[in-house]
Amino acid sequence: MLQLKLTVTLLLFLSFSCAGWAQDNSEVNKTKKDVRKLEDIIVSEIKNELENKETGFAIKLNEEDLEKKQIIDTSDVLRYLPSIDARKYNVGGKSRVIIRGLGRGGRTITVSDGMSLTDLTSSYSDVMWNQIAPDEIENVEVIYGPFSALYPGNAIGGAVSITTKQPEEKFASIRTGYGFQNYKDYGYDETLPYYKANFQFGDRFKKFSFLGMMNVIDIDALPYSFSMKTVDSDISGDGVPVTGWMQDDDPQTGNPRYIFGDQGTREEIEMLGKIKVGYDLDDVSTISAEFRHWRRNLDSNDPHTYLRDSNGNEVWSGKVEINGLVYSPTYYGCQEQEYEGNVYQIVYKRDPKEALKTQFVLGYVDNYKYKSRSSSNSYPIASHGGSGTLTDTDNGWYNVEWSASYNFSKSHDVKGGIHYDNYFIDSDTWTISDWKDEDSIQAYSKGSAGKTQTYAIYLQDDWTLTDKWSIYFGGRYEWWKSYDGSISGIDSESNKITENIDSRNEDYFSPKFAVTYQPFDKWSFRLSLAQAYKFPTTYELFYGSMDSSTGMAVKTNPDLKVEKTFAKDFTIKRIISNGEIRLSVFENDIDDYIWQQSNIYTNTSYYQNIEQVRIRGVELDVRKKIGKYLYPGFNITYMDPKIVKNSGYPDSEGKLIPRVAEWTGNAYVNFTTPVDNLSGLVAAKYSSYPYRQLDNSDLRNDGFGTDEGYLIFDAKLSYGFLNHWTASLSVDNITDELVHRYHPFSGRMFSLEIKWEY
Repeated sequence: MLQLKLTVTLLLFLSFSCAGWAQDNSEVNKTKKDVRKLEDIIVSEIKNELENKETGFAIKLNEEDLEKKQIIDTSDVLRYLPSIDARKYNVGGKSRVIIRGLGRGGRTITVSDGMSLTDLTSSYSDVMWNQIAPDEIENVEVIYGPFSALYPGNAIGGAVSITTKQPEEKFASIRTGYGFQNYKDYGYDETLPYYKANFQFGDRFKKFSFLGMMNVIDIDALPYSFSMKTVDSDISGDGVPVTGWMQDDDPQTGNPRYIFGDQGTREEIEMLGKIKVGYDLDDVSTISAEFRHWRRNLDSNDPHTYLRDSNGNEVWSGKVEINGLVYSPTYYGCQEQEYEGNVYQIVYKRDPKEALKTQFVLGYVDNYKYKSRSSSNSYPIASHGGSGTLTDTDNGWYNVEWSASYNFSKSHDVKGGIHYDNYFIDSDTWTISDWKDEDSIQAYSKGSAGKTQTYAIYLQDDWTLTDKWSIYFGGRYEWWKSYDGSISGIDSESNKITENIDSRNEDYFSPKFAVTYQPFDKWSFRLSLAQAYKFPTTYELFYGSMDSSTGMAVKTNPDLKVEKTFAKDFTIKRIISNGEIRLSVFENDIDDYIWQQSNIYTNTSYYQNIEQVRIRGVELDVRKKIGKYLYPGFNITYMDPKIVKNSGYPDSEGKLIPRVAEWTGNAYVNFTTPVDNLSGLVAAKYSSYPYRQLDNSDLRNDGFGTDEGYLIFDAKLSYGFLNHWTASLSVDNITDELVHRYHPFSGRMFSLEIKWEY
């Protein structure tokens, strides 16, 4: 079925492409003046190669481009872009950004107005999307690969740069939305709604500007996990005979398993408030200050058991008997999470048409409240209180950036700057007598703390040598340090013990180079080369546990080596009338790749270095306007992500890197209609099945606990009316595909939005 849907999608968009080529060939003899007129209406991300001085492939989306998509939360701005997986399991929250197979563990970076949104203190270095709202975005630029000296070593995969709005005149907007999905998976069957609202107001009074914003999303999210046991995991003893369980095969091993229940609906509320003020110091210089306050509450207090005893009562504890065998299921309890923080930012910008341009960014992200309370007992006892655990985390980061650029001429541009960042984390876990009361602390359990900091200087030089040749040289020198690290736990007598982790210092120089050749007006060729270094994150360095008998830290690796990447990209572009065709061939050779794996010699799972991996890929991107109403696009990527050498787990050598799909693609048609202000979108997203195991031993079958392939269709229809109003109706995952990337993705989602803008 998946292959059939993919074939239909490809045939549909190939027919659009053929129609476009026929139209293009009929216009070959038109004058250059005619061609320029046609190119004026190409979507914003299509530029002449020599006009776009990016050192690697980049896409820029403006506000109009974003309005064409169905954007529920900010991660949706990356929908349908080539080789990007902005993995999200439900509306809202945070997620990682993966570009060309790289992203997990701090291998891409996302910034907003120069301030990092990527949380390098979290396990996957997720992007804190809830710290920025979709409606405040002016444009988004996605840079592929580590070819720009402007971005740190964490941009091995690439970077996402978001620019927010600054009022030039009075404006106001209100957007409200409602959506729902009927989600079914195993024994779970619920209707899950979401609500969203955004309000913005801004104005300018001569030299002074002001912007205020409030954004709220209220979500009922699908269950994150399911309770299960393999059929051959029976135990001795007696159990209560039960019915209601479900059965499938483990998608990684193929062994039969029983499904006993699920985590239940997760209720989530996200709120974000923003105040931004600006002042024009003179005609070319501005200074602005911004304050954001955000909150995220997540409750999971309604788990389900599918098991019933002989009287039809729910079974929530103890051993059970199924088909004559006895099992001890894992029953879910309850959990409540509270997250809260502030973001402070000051930006000075000097932007004359000529002469030196400068920008200074000073920012601080203070995630001062990261609390999670979990019950030790299963439901329904847990709903009334009882023992549990409390985890209290304080994390955040500082960013300081000074940059400058100077145009010596229209053909020569130099940029440079100085960068500093500091990431910190301090996390502790206690047992508590009442999981609903954070003050009922009983005993210490475990903890982790640590900091990393990076200083950097960078310089890049763009030269347009002739009308056919341009060249780029760049370099970035980074000094990195990890310090104040410790791991805590308890000894055999329940006393708190702490092991300090030694400080480390590393420094590396990252050279960058690119050359572009444009033999004809519509053709360009670019070769980009770069060396990049990805430093271990605070999570990779400092999270672990203590052995109570020895008092030593285990499941940690403070001596992780720095990842070293040699990246190559060769891109060919062909400008066609009202469109563009691009073919990119890329390769990343990575030494000391950081991955969490079980070491065959120690039998312990923790972050380790894989000596060498290699990701090769081919990326095709086609975009073209056809006729008056159709704006189709199509992109497809093939990647060969290989583990070349891994002495910690030799069976993985020659295998594919887990969680990286070999094939990904998107196809979409933006369209307008003869009806004024009526427009829409039809789109498809495709991914093949990646592996989860390092030795590629998993079967890649469907089911919870594996990474599945998918082909998902979306659609949106928008209508503008009464000058200031816009209504849109969209459907995500039209065919209601059931998809798991270990945890389940959302099903068919209907959304209705109303926007008023003045």
